[in-house]
Amino acid sequence: MCSDGTLSNRKTFAFVPTGIPDGIKVDSKGRVYTGAGDGVWVYNPSGKLIGKIYTGKTAANFQLTGNGRMIITGQTKLYYVTIAANNQAVL
Repeated sequence: MCSDGTLSNRKTFAFVPTGIPDGIKVDSKGRVYTGAGDGVWVYNPSGKLIGKIYTGKTAANFQLTGNGRMIITGQTKLYYVTIAANNQAVL
């Protein structure tokens, strides 16, 4: 960050070619999650795509709920997911 409060050294973290990224969350291990056109995509802290939670539908929204749980709201369905992370990181 510059002394005047503006950002410096900006770069693209990740690119989602399927739909529009919606709802960005970070888990306790630093992995970044974003809703996409076919589910929730998972990136490592460097921005490399490491996995997808495929729902086959747009993930309208999602929430990391703690203790390795995630709830995904699809267009017409609600999904419950178990992940290998304890909770959401505090930013």
